[in-house]
Amino acid sequence: MGEQTRKLLEECSKGCKMAIGSIDQIQEHVKDRKLKELISGYRKKHRDLEEESGALLAKEGEGAPPAGLAASAMSWITTNVKLMMDESSSRIAGLLMDGCNMGVQGITEAANRYKEASRESRSVAEKLVKLEEQFAKDLKVYL
Repeated sequence: MGEQTRKLLEECSKGCKMAIGSIDQIQEHVKDRKLKELISGYRKKHRDLEEESGALLAKEGEGAPPAGLAASAMSWITTNVKLMMDESSSRIAGLLMDGCNMGVQGITEAANRYKEASRESRSVAEKLVKLEEQFAKDLKVYL
């Protein structure tokens, strides 16, 4: 596996793990049943993509990277402080949309940086960007 392919897959894996962690953190605050179902569905989709990127890494003898500890800690603190002040569906949707936008930006930057990555890894990155864009779009009704 080329270095660019490995790095792009690692970014995808980390991005999915961050999304799953954020969803897990927020779910206990969600009161609206439909929003909870929406979020749960996207958690599964992120998990599936994380498994896909991990499988491609494993195929080449690489392990899936852990989620960024510092980024996860900052996300946890920021989210909890914001939700202490407002646990509304609108606030929750806004926080998740912010995460989607950061994910789109991060994965797009990685895809542009690792232009020589394999077709398979670029496909995973494209799926992740589309997933984040659709998640943000689906959350807009809760704003």
